Amino acid sequence: MATALLFGITACGSDDSGGSAGGTGDDASPLPPSASGIISAWDNACAVHDVEAIRQFMGIRAFGVEPGAGEAGGGFSTNVVNCDVTEFDMPLWEYTNVLGESVTDDHLAGYMYLRVNYYETQETFAGAYQNAHNEWAEGSTTVQGRHVVDERTLEGDWDEGSLFLGSDAPDEYLGDRIVIGKVFDDSWSVSCEIIYDADPVAWAQDQQEQVYPFTDEELATWVADTYLPQIHAAMVAALAESS
Repeated sequence: MATALLFGITACGSDDSGGSAGGTGDDASPLPPSASGIISAWDNACAVHDVEAIRQFMGIRAFGVEPGAGEAGGGFSTNVVNCDVTEFDMPLWEYTNVLGESVTDDHLAGYMYLRVNYYETQETFAGAYQNAHNEWAEGSTTVQGRHVVDERTLEGDWDEGSLFLGSDAPDEYLGDRIVIGKVFDDSWSVSCEIIYDADPVAWAQDQQEQVYPFTDEELATWVADTYLPQIHAAMVAALAESS
């Protein structure tokens, strides 16, 4: 399967954290224990992440594997709970082949990693934040092996945010796209990574109409303006309710 990539990262810190999201202050100082204690007790992150919203926006037909806890240690630290979907089916592609026959192709697919990470000290938090910026630095030409098509600075209830849209080469057969978003806060972060086969209109000869109900740019904007703020707010509410 080929895929597409979009990445967003946002960071937020408070005076109580012992430093800013960028790692200033006393890096060895402990972070507020409540968040890590609450998050580490969760079986998965599906109560915070909105898989249904992603499904509706992207027109996903079905999940090959139901959302749930994925492999431990993903995201930006080993302290992570997941709500991964390791396989999903994109909309059907209906077209007429060279023989004039009607064809229904059900092979377009994707997968997503939806995660919550938690950090016990400002040192581990600042390290994770810096690692993210090192890998997806402003001005990068590639992201996870794909060409950067778009990058944005995000503004919201956090200190810093950015989003990347990545793509395989335009002429690559069944090229892919990837969307990754991440939001940092005092002792935790939420992230989403969505990888999917490129719409056939981008590469299939004689395909004049979109197959998907969105363009890559529209998905990037939705993740930046709607999904990331929604998930950040959900995390804040979940932690407040459990405190």
